[in-house]
Amino acid sequence: MLGITIENGRTLVIAPCIPSEWSGYRVIYRLPDDVTTCVIEIKNGAGAGRVIGAWLNPPNPPFPKGGLIAVNDGVARVQLPASGGEYQITIQLG
Repeated sequence: MLGITIENGRTLVIAPCIPSEWSGYRVIYRLPDDVTTCVIEIKNGAGAGRVIGAWLNPPNPPFPKGGLIAVNDGVARVQLPASGGEYQITIQLG
């Protein structure tokens, strides 16, 4: 339902499937490395759809503030750097 998994230890795969009644949700996800935290906010604008947009807003480089995340077939994949840190991820469903 929440649709958040990890591949190869550093790639978040985000493909939520939530009820249309939900406006969204927020989750704090700590990777197994114990030094990387992701605050993920899912917004269900059009009601129970696929991922149509994704943005990364980290506090520091290597990603620019407001970085667009690639979305393919309703799935967002976020490759996180090995250095760790905290990242803000916003996902729009539609």
